[in-house]
Amino acid sequence: MPLRAITYDSYVDRLVAAGFGTLEVRARRPYRVLDPRRYGVERPVILESVEVAAIKDPIADDGPCVFTGRAAIYVGEDEQLDDGAGHVMARD
Repeated sequence: MPLRAITYDSYVDRLVAAGFGTLEVRARRPYRVLDPRRYGVERPVILESVEVAAIKDPIADDGPCVFTGRAAIYVGEDEQLDDGAGHVMARD
């Protein structure tokens, strides 16, 4: 049976479909490029390994929480920002 790769988005979708409501993407590391001249693909394909910590908790009404290592900083007037969906961020 040949090996199959799936896209990053499809991988995340499958984890959510399995009931994981919180995902922390700890690392995405490219390790190979499939060149169309050598591998018979239409365009270059970057293969990555992905390290994910997944928590099987309820999925929020507005969708799963997927943390990708990007930062957000709240600089508003209030001491904290509460979006009413379980996400609270302290100022600064």
